[in-house]
Amino acid sequence: KLRFLTRTRRNQNSELKTKIEINVQAVSKELANWLAYSKTRDERKLCQAVSMNDTATITRLLHQGVSASCYDSQRRSPLHMASCKGYAHIVKLLLDHGA
Repeated sequence: KLRFLTRTRRNQNSELKTKIEINVQAVSKELANWLAYSKTRDERKLCQAVSMNDTATITRLLHQGVSASCYDSQRRSPLHMASCKGYAHIVKLLLDHGA
């Protein structure tokens, strides 16, 4: 009877370990998806802020680590948008942050 219980516990532990590994993989995948979505959302916010000449939002996003070299859905960079609109102060800000 003791061997049966030991074998049963090993099987249960193995099953539990497998379930935990599957859940960890699922959580990791969800986290990666969320981070990718968060990054693109912040990049969209940066492009929108540039088009609206919103220096405060641009500065905040750049300080949070949003790339100054991102692109919008039409493949325009914030630097391109700022220069086309004549926003020299934003062009300088973007260049200072690696655009």
